[in-house]
Amino acid sequence: IPGRQVWEATRHHPDEFVQGVPGELTRIPAHG
Repeated sequence: IPGRQVWEATRHHPDEFVQGVPGELTRIPAHG
C-alpha cells in the first residue's frame, strides 16, 4: 500500500515529506 509506505516514511523522517509514486519514493524538505 503506497499510502502506508508514505505514512511510515514521514513518521520516521519528520523533517521530510515523502511522496510515494508506483515504485518510487521521493524525499523533499518539509515546509514549516
